[in-house]
Amino acid sequence: MRILIKKNTDLILNFFLAGAAAALLIGMCLGMIGTGAAGLVKPVDFTHAVDAARFKIVAAIPKPALAYQDNVQWEAGDAVTVSQAFSATDHAGNGLAIRVLAVHNAGGEDLTPDYRTDTDSIRLEDAGVYYFKLRAMDSNKKVVTEEIPLVVDAAG
Repeated sequence: MRILIKKNTDLILNFFLAGAAAALLIGMCLGMIGTGAAGLVKPVDFTHAVDAARFKIVAAIPKPALAYQDNVQWEAGDAVTVSQAFSATDHAGNGLAIRVLAVHNAGGEDLTPDYRTDTDSIRLEDAGVYYFKLRAMDSNKKVVTEEIPLVVDAAG
């Protein structure tokens, strides 16, 4: 048996390649049936469809905005409440919920574990600049993610 396989290896390989080529040609021919001249599919214009019109409207809406509220002066030892320090609004000026992704100081030390979701706050013991990475999403699922600095003054 091994001798037959060794002698006919080229013949077996040729049959295999011929079968693969025939399958490829048949598949190509079947794919061209009913697709128009030269097998090309004619494009369909969806610009007047309801979904396309809705997409254009939603795409034109600007993404939400995140901002620092400068109405409070923070001091070392204060519990900084995120909803008092920052605001997020959608295109119509409606307030949005803010999610804290990360908090770190100017030295790069990660303070995110100190953030308390139940009180929406973090106690910043030292004076300096702290960076809050925040995220907000509007009803159209448009998302804004920004890192905003917050200055904490020395207590006094």
